[in-house]
Parts: sequence; structure tokens; C-alpha cells
Amino acid sequence: MEYPINLQSPSFPKWEIPYICIVRIYSKGTLRDFWEKHPDSEQQLRSWHQTFQKTEFKNPNEIKSLFGSADIVSDGKMFFNICGNHYRLIAKFNYSKHLVFVLFVGTHKEYDKIVVKKL
Repeated sequence: MEYPINLQSPSFPKWEIPYICIVRIYSKGTLRDFWEKHPDSEQQLRSWHQTFQKTEFKNPNEIKSLFGSADIVSDGKMFFNICGNHYRLIAKFNYSKHLVFVLFVGTHKEYDKIVVKKL
């Protein structure tokens, strides 16, 4: 004879399943290569990476609320000022799939030479 399970019963174990936000960032190697050439950027780039790895942003406005100096470019792309605007980071976001693609990290001089919309 089968007995129905009563989920409300005090004897039924209550399992808490932690929600783990996993955001894939492509690629930390790009960030690492840059901070090896520009050691003053390492701490902020690591912090940027950790923030996006642990936080599930649903739209660019949520990012903008945390990173006030970030600017929305187009097509899911945003740029961030690193080290007090000495460097720029451009990333593309796929919010529904929890993906972040680092498209560019560079100095302002390097940034001025690129066409962001073509990245």
C-alpha cells in the first residue's frame, strides 16, 4: 500500500537548497594578461571579475546601479573605467544565459583607436 507524502508534515525533512549563481566570464586570461603588463590594474580587474562571477545581473540598469561610471554602448556591450579612468574594459553581456564576454581591456590611447561597435 502506498502512502502519500505530506510535504507540510513536521516530520518531513526540510532541505534548503542553496541558490548558486554561476556567471561564466570569457575570459579571465584576457584580464590576467592585461594586469601582468599593467600591475596597477590587477586589484580592480580581479574585483570586477569577482563581482560579475558572483552576481546575476538581469539588465544593464542593474549593472549601472553598481558601476555608476559604466556606459552602455550597444548590442549588450558596456564599457567600464578601470583605475580611475586610466584603463577601459569593454564587455558584452548575455543576461539570459548568464554569460559575460570580455571584448577589450586597454589604455585610453588603445581605446581611442578601436571601433567599439565592431567588437
